[in-house]
Amino acid sequence: MTNLYVHVIIGFIDKKRKKNMTTCRHQTMMKLELLPNEVLCLCFEFFDVIELFNAFDGLNQRFSRLIRQIPLYLNFKFVRKSIFDEFCARLSSDDQIRNQIYSLKLSNSRTFKEIELFLSKFTFDQFPRLQSLEFDTINEKNVEQLNTMLPSVPELHRLCLLTNELYLLENIPLSKLKVLYIDSMVNLCNLSSITHLSIRRCTFTDIGTDIFRYLPVLKYLRIEHILHFNHENEHIHSSTAIHLKCLIFDDVFVENFEQLIQIFCHTPNLTNLTIAHGFIKQMHVDKMQEIIESFLPLLKVFKFNFLTDISNRQEIGIRLFDSFQTDFWHQYQWFTEYVIHNNYIYIYTIPNPIDKYNISLFRDRYATNHINAFDNVRSLKIDPGQNDAYEFYFAHIEELQLVNDDIEMRVLRNSDIERLKSMVNFAHIKHLQIHEIFSIENPSDWIELFHKMPKLCELTVTPNILRSFLEYSNDQIRILNIKYKCMPSTIVDHVETSKLRPMFSNLETYTGWLNSIDDLIYLMKNFANISMIYADIPLKQDTKTKIKQLERQLNESNATYHIEIIELNYNDCGINVRIWF
Repeated sequence: MTNLYVHVIIGFIDKKRKKNMTTCRHQTMMKLELLPNEVLCLCFEFFDVIELFNAFDGLNQRFSRLIRQIPLYLNFKFVRKSIFDEFCARLSSDDQIRNQIYSLKLSNSRTFKEIELFLSKFTFDQFPRLQSLEFDTINEKNVEQLNTMLPSVPELHRLCLLTNELYLLENIPLSKLKVLYIDSMVNLCNLSSITHLSIRRCTFTDIGTDIFRYLPVLKYLRIEHILHFNHENEHIHSSTAIHLKCLIFDDVFVENFEQLIQIFCHTPNLTNLTIAHGFIKQMHVDKMQEIIESFLPLLKVFKFNFLTDISNRQEIGIRLFDSFQTDFWHQYQWFTEYVIHNNYIYIYTIPNPIDKYNISLFRDRYATNHINAFDNVRSLKIDPGQNDAYEFYFAHIEELQLVNDDIEMRVLRNSDIERLKSMVNFAHIKHLQIHEIFSIENPSDWIELFHKMPKLCELTVTPNILRSFLEYSNDQIRILNIKYKCMPSTIVDHVETSKLRPMFSNLETYTGWLNSIDDLIYLMKNFANISMIYADIPLKQDTKTKIKQLERQLNESNATYHIEIIELNYNDCGINVRIWF
């Protein structure tokens, strides 16, 4: 029943965005007023905070009061600067809203200098209930600001810091912190309360000597990339991680599975183990079983995707695969299948734990009739022109990359579309990339394909591909990335900016080459929703004058921007422009 009410509120917010829907909005409003406070508060928690306040604040006293009583999880990632400024002004003037902020997300990715701007407007002690902070792509200046501000968040339970400057934060007391996501290793001796740690990269030594030693109540550990392993004769002094239940390695390289004993001997209570991309130089399945039985007696969930060298001998790969077809592996439902390509074999549990897949590299699949084998894959790279009879199906792809494995230009034909239809569910695709050295045989067929992607909002193409779609109009595309194999040398290589408007009327983010500052100004003036531009522009005789003109307009629009001289191909110079409106 709650889902029904949520859909009613979604309809109200959507109608409020459209000026000609006043009557329908009024009718929906009357329906919402009939709902009890408890149901409304429950439903309100499902929605983006900014949209919720824009839709309901000020409609009547009841709604204005209710949206100030629920926990608010504020996400500023990828918002327009004008919206950012407006909501910050609302926060500054209304301590009731600030008192209900439990979570805050900020990012410098696409939203240029957003973190710096927010930290210049507020201090964290203005948010007394703040429990979760997430910062993406922070710079050194942000870290200096955070170094003085983070100690003023006494109830902080969750912290995400993605930066290479973590050493500046090492001495901050965070006694109640439970969940930490960091880019690289930091001094953990003051973070003994951590129960969940995610880290992008660390060494094998870091796990034993720092993570297990200083985090005695750790329950969950995820490491995206282990930089290197110790030699087998190097002893690691480590504490036992008696509370650790879940361990995830996204990317790891070992000589053999036995090397992992140095970790597993300190995780006796582990119940869930994932190795999403494990390169094992010498794989011995019987040894693997012995290690699990000896060191991981409580293990129930084991997801893996192992890669090993079989020296171009398929019979070796088949013997390895057969070693997993025993009662030991099947009693836990650790069922497997494999993919072979030249010297290598991938053996993986079903469904495969990886979220990215390059079918061009590993396409010879030996399946076991499991249609869900690739249900975890969200990003797929595929050459649609390959004539192989693929036995794959990808049901949940969000990013689709069409690549050309050949050096020469290839024409994308209708038969390629049909092959894609048989392998990919288009319903979830948000980002479509069509790489260089492709041309389109019949653009109308591909435009029809786009219509089968209802969630498509980001397009990455070359100018050659984009010119094929000049008659195409899609108001769903919010992000356009134009990629060049090299700097365009003539106007022939360049897509005229004026032709983009009828194609992408709701464009919000543009990344790519622009032929002149006039093109940049055209984007600013003619795309009503444009909020982020990242462009390289060649230097011309009148560039300095044009830059001053551009800066005046950006200052008038209260935009945040950065302009710098860069070196382009063939020793030519240009300017790089980053703008957030």
